[in-house]
Amino acid sequence: EVALYYDGSKKLATTSTGIDVTGTATMDGLTVDGDLAVASDLPIITLTDNNNSSSRTDIDYNFGYFQIDVDANAVDAAEAFRVAISGTKHFEVSTGGDISFYDSAGSSQSLFWDASAESLGIGTTSPSAKLHTNSSSNGDVYFRGETGGTKGLLFKTFNVNATDHAGHNINAVSSVGEISLSTGSN
Repeated sequence: EVALYYDGSKKLATTSTGIDVTGTATMDGLTVDGDLAVASDLPIITLTDNNNSSSRTDIDYNFGYFQIDVDANAVDAAEAFRVAISGTKHFEVSTGGDISFYDSAGSSQSLFWDASAESLGIGTTSPSAKLHTNSSSNGDVYFRGETGGTKGLLFKTFNVNATDHAGHNINAVSSVGEISLSTGSN
């Protein structure tokens, strides 16, 4: 064993399997061939971009939660968490909670959650209703109930403060092949 000491304390030692470091190792780069283990009471891996205002991302596990905190030190205002494969983005969560799922080319947001409006857009990034679908080629929207059963789909509109279910109903029942439209109480 070869050991290096500082101020009477061992800081680095060679072993039959590698090296042991006591304290913090500062280096220009690190390559790990094999497994990397981080063991601590509250383990955190911090990634810092020194070329970009020292913005920081923390990867941590805390009391049963795995978390990736983009811009953990709040120096960049418009950050996002993105999942990409071979450089093609597929998923993104941006500041404010908007969530985007992209098409296979990574160019169009096929499914978009607008957190501020609490609305879901399919084929649009500007949903104007709780569920907004848009397609330039095929505008069909399918809702399917139980196949071959007696359950169907029921669409209702309600009076804003109504305690009853008065309103307009569209009911499609698959077992009898009928669609009915009704108004009034149900």
